[in-house]
Amino acid sequence: MSKKIIALIMAAALCGTALTACTKSGTNTPPADDAAPAVNVTVEELHTAIKEAYGENYLPNMPIDQQMLTELYGIEAEWVEEFVAEMPMIMTNVDTLIIVKPTEGNSENVLNALTAYYDYQNNDAMQYPMNIQKVKATQVFEKGGFVFYFTLGTLSDDVLFMEGDEAVIAQTQYDAAVENNLIGLTAIETVLGK
Repeated sequence: MSKKIIALIMAAALCGTALTACTKSGTNTPPADDAAPAVNVTVEELHTAIKEAYGENYLPNMPIDQQMLTELYGIEAEWVEEFVAEMPMIMTNVDTLIIVKPTEGNSENVLNALTAYYDYQNNDAMQYPMNIQKVKATQVFEKGGFVFYFTLGTLSDDVLFMEGDEAVIAQTQYDAAVENNLIGLTAIETVLGK
């Protein structure tokens, strides 16, 4: 199998896991794979809604420019109509938000690039232990004519510094990260009206 196919399978598995977690708690489910363009919605409107939804728990504070978007995430300039992307200045923090409105015919290219980056972060990049489950819970999807990549929200100290069985700790941290993602997913759904 090619790396892209494996990455897509992993992304699908992540969405399925998030859907299961959401169903158990009775909260909103992740967005459907809806590529139909949203009317009169900009990446900046989505960005603002997400930032407001997280409030002080929105940690990305360093803009990502097009050169960085290409070099770090593999998204070529010609694939992008408009985008907003931010990461933290402090590299021990993994919180990242990328919203791309692709040029016509390039949604799959953008989605594949961000899925490959997600795969790299989970399988090849060195992560601080406190970030491992948060990175696994990262959302990568296409909706309303936009492609999203986000790792957002803070884990409480009682979740971050749990003691006991490692498998239970990992699952608790992952579940908390999935719950954090619902804040962003809800904000996106509200703006897109879908």
